[in-house]
Amino acid sequence: MAQVRRLSRAGGPLSVEGSTATTNVGAWFRGGEPTPLRRRLHRQLLVEANAGARADQERHAIVMAGPPGAGKSTVRVPFMAAEGLDPASYTVIDADHFKEGLVHAALADGSYERFIKPSEIRQLEAAGERFFPLEMSALLQEESGLLARAQQRQLLRAGANVIIDTVLSNPDKAVELGGRLEAMGYTVTVLDVEVSAELSQARIEHRWALAYREALTGVGSAGGGRWVPSEYARQVFDGPQGPGGPSRSEAAAAGLAQTCPAVLRYQVLRTPGGREQVLQGQPQLEVDLARSGPGGPLQPVARSTRSVAAPTAPGDGRQSSAPVQSGRTDPPRGPASMSLADRVTRQAQFREAAQRSAAAPGWTSPAGRGPNLSPGGKPRGPGGSR
Repeated sequence: MAQVRRLSRAGGPLSVEGSTATTNVGAWFRGGEPTPLRRRLHRQLLVEANAGARADQERHAIVMAGPPGAGKSTVRVPFMAAEGLDPASYTVIDADHFKEGLVHAALADGSYERFIKPSEIRQLEAAGERFFPLEMSALLQEESGLLARAQQRQLLRAGANVIIDTVLSNPDKAVELGGRLEAMGYTVTVLDVEVSAELSQARIEHRWALAYREALTGVGSAGGGRWVPSEYARQVFDGPQGPGGPSRSEAAAAGLAQTCPAVLRYQVLRTPGGREQVLQGQPQLEVDLARSGPGGPLQPVARSTRSVAAPTAPGDGRQSSAPVQSGRTDPPRGPASMSLADRVTRQAQFREAAQRSAAAPGWTSPAGRGPNLSPGGKPRGPGGSR
């Protein structure tokens, strides 16, 4: 682990800026743009990423936010079950999936050895050290991000239901994302999963060590474990209020929920404690707010105490039956207590009814606008509001 951490420091051979980062390889990128050969691979990976997904066209987006190792992917499953949302009707957009695809392609055609593996790694391997492909993940950071953004554009144009799984560490980009989703007629859920900086680092190390041992013994993936450079992980916790305050992810998620009228649901789950909670820590629901419809105020969700399954070994995708209690026993408040699935369905029905009314002879909107405009007068995007 010490070697990987050292090699991943800023400017190091396994850092995002490393000389063998895929966007620095001349055969693949020129002037910051992918070559025709690389574009062909991108098209193939995008087709594979979207293959088999039903992705209903209800224009609903779940935006996941949180530091590395927070357990976002594991929290998502029980959240969707509790809200009556079918995972099969959503497509996940996650840059880490593209990192794996890029690694597999490079291993298949030999370019992993020719272009990606740094000379420093070759020297250490010659001395008897073992390294695995996914330990080079930072070298794929920029390209995997390009692919995730391309997938997002494709799916949003199609109106597909999406899960955008990201750290969401940039508040300005979070607000931009909200504006884009609103303009394209989406309703949005923001699900922020938080941990301390100490626990985040401990989970990164645990996840890497587990995958490394499995790769050594041939039990798990031969790709080994993804390593997140320590500098990047620390930067996520250097939020607007400085170290010790909310993470950048937490600030960005809150800004997105507050400024985007299309956000119908906003939750914050936090696992308390430090390194000692790497295996036992359970996320607790801290914030649960909802809008009864786009543009309405965010209000507390009334609920009975609810349990949410949490990861056994956080970040490894496995489930535990241990409950996470919301601690809320408020009485119902009306529309805000409606399930998220019902709100999404109701909003889709409203859009369809508006379109049918718009097609009727002599129809005009109450404000005199045409059917392809949002309440703020902005275009809904391709295909109107639906």
